[in-house]
Amino acid sequence: MNIATLALLIPIIAILAGLIIKLSEASRARQAMNAQQERAMAQLKAEVSELKSRIAILETLVTDEGFQLKRNIDSA
Repeated sequence: MNIATLALLIPIIAILAGLIIKLSEASRARQAMNAQQERAMAQLKAEVSELKSRIAILETLVTDEGFQLKRNIDSA
């Protein structure tokens, strides 16, 4: 291997190594973002579940005959 070939290979190897490092960093960042999104998704699912149960309780209260009677009395 002569000097000219070596002089050509060194920058090519350096560029490829830099590209590999950038791809690795991007992969790690994407994994961190996915983990963060999954935590946020779990939090939102828990909140939706809580809100659904609260709505069910409110529906039960509103459709209760005693509530309707009290509402009719209050409006009269």
